[in-house]
Amino acid sequence: MKKALFALALVPVAALIAAPKFIAPQHQDALSDIVANINNAPGYSAELVATQTRWFGSNNTLLLTLDMAQFGYPTQEDTLQLELELDSQFGPILFADQGMFGLFNTQVSVAAPTLRNTLSWDEQQDFYRLSIMGDTIGNLKLMDVIPELRSLDNELTFRGYSGQGEITSDTIRYQGVAEDTQLSNGYTTIKAEDFGVSIDLDAGIETLLQGGFYGSEMTFTLNALEVNDRTKLSGLKVALSTAFDQKTALGNIGIGYFADAVTHQDITVSDLAVVTELNRLSNRFFLDYKAFTEDMLAQNTLNHDLYDPLLIFIQENIDTLLSENPEFNITEIRATFPQGRVSASVTSAIVGMENPTLNALLTPEYWLYHTVAKANIKVDAALLNNLVERFIANQTGVSASAPRVKERARMMIQPFVQQGFIRFVDGQAETQAVLENGQVDVYGTVFPLM
Repeated sequence: MKKALFALALVPVAALIAAPKFIAPQHQDALSDIVANINNAPGYSAELVATQTRWFGSNNTLLLTLDMAQFGYPTQEDTLQLELELDSQFGPILFADQGMFGLFNTQVSVAAPTLRNTLSWDEQQDFYRLSIMGDTIGNLKLMDVIPELRSLDNELTFRGYSGQGEITSDTIRYQGVAEDTQLSNGYTTIKAEDFGVSIDLDAGIETLLQGGFYGSEMTFTLNALEVNDRTKLSGLKVALSTAFDQKTALGNIGIGYFADAVTHQDITVSDLAVVTELNRLSNRFFLDYKAFTEDMLAQNTLNHDLYDPLLIFIQENIDTLLSENPEFNITEIRATFPQGRVSASVTSAIVGMENPTLNALLTPEYWLYHTVAKANIKVDAALLNNLVERFIANQTGVSASAPRVKERARMMIQPFVQQGFIRFVDGQAETQAVLENGQVDVYGTVFPLM
């Protein structure tokens, strides 16, 4: 009986010992797939230059190469290379920050020894470290870190960065934060406080590799930015989003820029925003463009040889994009000055383009005729007067508070009111313009642009 119980107790122990041997091939296959996907991406190449395996893990050295010319950044060196060390531990029992049980835990490190010629950081730490834990159902949990560092000439001080996230079959979530950064060269001092990034994608790795549209939201924030104690910005944010309509196979892109306040010398502007969107974009066009670029990459086509094939691609596929009447909208521009508030919006769409020729696409008048747009602008009257007065003062060298400057400002604004281009409503100056068929209509006054 005791022997039976002892043998039974050995079963899970044996399973735990044997499991890493079965996990190892899966891990190496996944790593090979990653290398293949990198090599399929324009401008990137990857190679496993060394592999060492052991029972409970493996070590791999991955050489990542970036073709700087393809990214539009020609340098003295044609390529930039990074050597990544991958130290993997195989499950099912792991001792990782993300959890105790999983298939594997891989530490990706970039030592970057040459950077120590210009930067200083903890000798015991790598320049960059990424921890990836794969659980038993295929999800990945991520943690990454860049240590505190400074330049040897003390011009740069960086307080460090850390992030964490998770990748599933249909989602990618990631958040990262960086503390204070300061850059000073004796003439200019730039201070940045509390950088943050948040990524929320309704797509897994497979969807990303396919290209095209999917739902996503990304934000980049900076609590404060100061330049030479004269210019200060606070509450900075860039928000990006994408959406995909399965029924229409059309995608949307949104980009917004925000700031709580911007102060330059003695002027403070608050609640600033510029929000733009591109709507009704053909998903098929972008999938075809991805296939085109991958084909050019497979043929080792150089950048300067892409011009003619790219023109052919555009002529053959542009109708797919334009036939959906794509829109470009500035949904909101706003800012608050000490003297008042300004707001504006613009909506526009491409209409009526069917099988355009390349010559037509290169003609500005063709685009103008096939664009429908509407713009609205509202400015507090006090702010409008102040802006015109400042303009006149800068042109004449006379104080903006001088009576003759104020009178001249009134005289500059009045003709636009008399001609019907500006209307004053409830203390605000308003104007509205509509573009259609190559003509602009401002409150009933129509004039051609062609």
